[in-house]
Amino acid sequence: MKILITGGTSGIGFLTGCVLSSRGHDVVFTVKTENEVSLLKEKVAFLDLSISILKLDITNDIDVNDIKSILKDVDVLFLHAGIGNIGFLNNMNIDSLKEVFDVNFFSNLRLIQLFVNGYDNKKVVMTSSLLSGKTLPFFSSYSMSKKCIDIMIKTLRKENIFNNNSFVLIKPGAYHTGFNQYMVLSGEKNGINNNILLLLDKMFLCFEEKNINSIVYKIVIAIEKGNNSNYYAPFYQRIFMSLVN
Repeated sequence: MKILITGGTSGIGFLTGCVLSSRGHDVVFTVKTENEVSLLKEKVAFLDLSISILKLDITNDIDVNDIKSILKDVDVLFLHAGIGNIGFLNNMNIDSLKEVFDVNFFSNLRLIQLFVNGYDNKKVVMTSSLLSGKTLPFFSSYSMSKKCIDIMIKTLRKENIFNNNSFVLIKPGAYHTGFNQYMVLSGEKNGINNNILLLLDKMFLCFEEKNINSIVYKIVIAIEKGNNSNYYAPFYQRIFMSLVN
């Protein structure tokens, strides 16, 4: 299969692509900047893997237009690119909220539309979160954007019931990839007290799963065999988050 992966610079997206390539699939990584293209090419060359790397800022109209011709030959679109932002919802900058929804929801929806419209037997695999729809303080923008993703994918399943396109949700918990630490840092610009930021940082360090193999395994299964399903990992975090309102 030919698989295009957004957000493949490092962590979960990168390891998933490497595993899929080693299993004989034709993998294409897309990254946001030309500098990231160069860095990723070095990593892939070091691992002696045959993986293509393209520049794609999913919020950039020119980049998205350039990728159209490639998408028609892709079998699976794994949408892993996303951002996090934390702050008090009552005074969070509206532009910060818009940025989260633009990257996590609107830009990904546009790619899905380009990928499936007019085609059959396409598969979209998209990263949501165990935090989706949870009303935890400070994480509202991220939680809301991921809930929109859940609703989008579940709706697309029903709307595409007659054309054999499938839509898979990946719902990871907290893994130690650096993403959560970067999200905590965003709290500085949104006016969160440094003591709270330190507490959140320590919370993640204690709670995060250090090994990402459990979620990468689920993603590989989802890409190779999944059909309109949801995949969760790690198991113990799923149980915990099910108790959070």
